[in-house]
Amino acid sequence: MNSGEFGCAWRICPSDYLTSRTPLTLISAPIRDLLRDAKDPKQREKLNLATRNIDRLSRLVDSLMDFSRLEAGRFEGILDLLYY
Repeated sequence: MNSGEFGCAWRICPSDYLTSRTPLTLISAPIRDLLRDAKDPKQREKLNLATRNIDRLSRLVDSLMDFSRLEAGRFEGILDLLYY
């Protein structure tokens, strides 16, 4: 591996680690564990609601980060409109 490849790998690795360990993932993992083990239907309903809201918030944060990168000129790609 030459120094250019090493430098590129070094720039990618920390950001990959940071994006996989966000506050949302630190919240969602225990909630998903509780949901897996929950027996009470009311508790499962509340945990399902929390899980859905975490997923929605995560998508919103990802969209905002992508928009921020676009504005800063650091993100290149094709934008597709998504309808919910």
